[in-house]
Amino acid sequence: MPKTIIIDFDHTLFNAQLFKKAIAKALGMSLADWEKDYQKNKKKFTHYNYKQQIKNLPLANQKKFLNILKNSNKYLYKDAIIFLRSIKNNKIILLSKGEPSLQEQKIINSGVKKYLQIKTTDRPKVEFIKKIKNKENIIFINDRGKEIDEIKKVYPNVYVIWVRRTNGQYKNEPCKKYDKKVNNLKIKL
Repeated sequence: MPKTIIIDFDHTLFNAQLFKKAIAKALGMSLADWEKDYQKNKKKFTHYNYKQQIKNLPLANQKKFLNILKNSNKYLYKDAIIFLRSIKNNKIILLSKGEPSLQEQKIINSGVKKYLQIKTTDRPKVEFIKKIKNKENIIFINDRGKEIDEIKKVYPNVYVIWVRRTNGQYKNEPCKKYDKKVNNLKIKL
């Protein structure tokens, strides 16, 4: 019986750290300065707004940013497409939390769109799972320990795989309620 596989994007399929480093480098900034600017922008607009962040940059830097975004496929983990192909007989939903326009552009440009349905949210992921009828048929794959624990608390029947990439932003975030822990997506479901 096909499963409903809900998978995260950043730090699970997509190397968001490398993506941010490339942006910082292209703009002549340190990663720390880029992160500071990112957080300032996020606070000002209640969520990150890349169009607002780059609009005051010189035109050449705006083009550099957009070029990196256009080439998001360079930042997919090497095992991402292989994994998505291996689970293609299931219903695959990419559930990504973040500013929708940036997330959608990264996802579309990364080349994963043909393998899954895309859902972006600025709400907790547990709220999305609430809408799915058969919880026992769900496999949730994510890198955030906090989100995993939240989901398992509300829906203990959801099977959860905790992805702890060596360069993932949340690799050290505590997680107590996962069903399986992996370092990459070289796994079989």
